[in-house]
Parts: sequence; structure tokens; C-alpha cells
Amino acid sequence: MSETEQFWRKHLDAIDASGLTTKVYAEQNQLKAIELYKWRNHFRRQAERSRKQQSGFMRVNLKSVQSRPAPLATSRPGIACTIILDDMRIELAKLPPANWLRSLCLTAQGDQ
Repeated sequence: MSETEQFWRKHLDAIDASGLTTKVYAEQNQLKAIELYKWRNHFRRQAERSRKQQSGFMRVNLKSVQSRPAPLATSRPGIACTIILDDMRIELAKLPPANWLRSLCLTAQGDQ
């Protein structure tokens, strides 16, 4: 952590410990409240990135779609995964990485 980050982290920790609002704390310590908000968001985003990198899971948001009967999938030798999106059928010999599968779903939905 850089000296600048340590400086702002110390103030943000002090705000949390004091029970004061960010605005009042800023006034009492001759700081700009907007800078405190900026650094709080910086540390939040940093923690979120770190959490995502450590997790073996990826968030996937599903949209509600019109229900229709799923086609029957027959198990074939050497096929570990079958993906059916609309009229497209993809058969894979092994499970794909989660981020690849997410990209495929987003692309198929036209959200990317």
C-alpha cells in the first residue's frame, strides 16, 4: 500500500471508529469530504477486484425467458457438456471455463 493509500485508509478507519459522518470528520480534520468519498470507493473497488480474483465462482445474471420444452439430450461417449441456446447446440469434450461460458451466454442473448 502506498503512502497516499495509507494516509486515506487511516482517515477512513478513523471515521468508522468515531461514529461521525464523513462530512463532519472532514470539517474537523481540514479534509475535503469528496476526497474521503473518492478513497472509500477506491478501496471498495480494490477489495471487490481482490475478492473476484480469489473466488472460483463468477456471478451470472439470468434473464427470464419464455418457457419452452427442452429438447431431449442423449448422452454420447466423449461428450462432457452439451449447451443448447435457442437453435444452437454445442457439445464439448470437457467443461469450459466459467468466464467463457458467461461470454457465450451474453453473446447469444445479444447483451455484449
